[in-house]
Amino acid sequence: MATSQPDYAARPAEGQRIAALVLGIASVVFFWVPFIGLLLGIIGAVLAGINMRQSYTIIGLAALITSLIGVALGGLTTFGVIYAIVNART
Repeated sequence: MATSQPDYAARPAEGQRIAALVLGIASVVFFWVPFIGLLLGIIGAVLAGINMRQSYTIIGLAALITSLIGVALGGLTTFGVIYAIVNART
């Protein structure tokens, strides 16, 4: 007697959601490194935005939120470092 196993379809958008979430979390963790947190956040936000257009999920929303927080914090840090370098007195 043969048992049929359910067919599992690959979900390629799931990997993109997870990648966006990981990049968003990494941008929040590494916001204190100039340019790195900002770059990770921008890439994560772009991936999350693309994914949110395909299908609205909680993971996609969390990725977008963490990425935007990382962009804000990374942008402030990067701006602060550039400001300090430009206004440094020698």
